[in-house]
Amino acid sequence: MLFDLSIFNLTERVGKYILVGQLGSKAYGTDTLTSDDDFTGVAVAPMSHYTGLRNWANDGTVKIDQKEQFNAEMTVFDIRKFLKLALAFNPNVIPLLYLRFEDYEIITPSGGQKLIAARGAFTSKRAYATMIGYAKSQRHAVVNCNTGKLGMKRKELVEKFGYDVKYASHTVRLLRMAIEFFRYGQFTVYRTCDRDVLLDIRNGKWTLNKWLAEVDYLLELAQAAEKESNLPEKPDFGKVNDLCMDIIQTYALDDKNVRN
Repeated sequence: MLFDLSIFNLTERVGKYILVGQLGSKAYGTDTLTSDDDFTGVAVAPMSHYTGLRNWANDGTVKIDQKEQFNAEMTVFDIRKFLKLALAFNPNVIPLLYLRFEDYEIITPSGGQKLIAARGAFTSKRAYATMIGYAKSQRHAVVNCNTGKLGMKRKELVEKFGYDVKYASHTVRLLRMAIEFFRYGQFTVYRTCDRDVLLDIRNGKWTLNKWLAEVDYLLELAQAAEKESNLPEKPDFGKVNDLCMDIIQTYALDDKNVRN
């Protein structure tokens, strides 16, 4: 383990970690000196959460913000919540299955490794609807200056460059990843071929009009690539369902010390 995950104090709340990885700018290779550590994890709760009345709060998601003290944050999903999001090819969780080995903090043999090995089961044309839909919503948000609750640093970026350059960089990255996936079946999280371009956008070297032209061009390429792709219509729900039951049966021992 490269990072002291104990700062999040989650074990009593979520059960047993089976997969934890670094996401965000450090996983994409677009981090700066001030970038935080942004972790995503998958955990299995005690069996009572699956066969009894106990359950996680927030529909299977726990978020802990330790930015003020450790410049780090973490989101942990219950195994069932994670698999449902992955079946929809949610762009915020799918990258966890495609990281470089050095970007993982925890990979259990009977849990995390099985999830990564089964990542092809989540592949389907749903990827287009989610990834491109997400990119379009990001484009709309940037143009309309509605990119969510901004911290002081992000507000300063908007004031300096006229638009949310961090959000804009993420949009271009997502679209390029989508095109690669539709064309070649590759989902490359760590960006080497276009890292400099993404950082230029992030650092405000692109005007808003130049960024809009690039996004619209990439959207056209993505649409063409999707039409030419041979992705299955639906993910392999049966395989994922069997995997879910297998992992829960392996890890979900009854533990009365874990709070609901």
